[in-house]
Amino acid sequence: MGNGIKLFLANDLRFIERRLRKIIDALELETDEQSFLLYSIKSELGSETKSRVLDNTKAMLNEIQQLKDEFELEEDLERLKRRIDVLLDEIWTTIADTRPEKMRGYGKMSQQDEDSVRSYTLKLLGMAEYLLFNKPM
Repeated sequence: MGNGIKLFLANDLRFIERRLRKIIDALELETDEQSFLLYSIKSELGSETKSRVLDNTKAMLNEIQQLKDEFELEEDLERLKRRIDVLLDEIWTTIADTRPEKMRGYGKMSQQDEDSVRSYTLKLLGMAEYLLFNKPM
């Protein structure tokens, strides 16, 4: 197998592995309900379904391991700093798109609401910029 194909295959399998591990993390939680600031997650899966999905997910990881071994696919080293930088960049971009002037096509806001949203988004942007540019990593 050529190096280009190996690289392509390894990249796609890494993508799949990350999602499979997220499924496993979600299924192995001790609680069936999680609450955050703006959303909640509630499990409607029975223990039999959870077990079946978990078993199949782990079996898929096993197949990926076999593919890796058979074709000698290289592991990718993902540095935590890089992962955090990417996440912070995505957060910064989303906050920038949440400013009132970017939301005008979605409806009208009173000037007071616009000023309030702008104040919060500018503060959040500043906080994200601080994390992006002033972290000793």
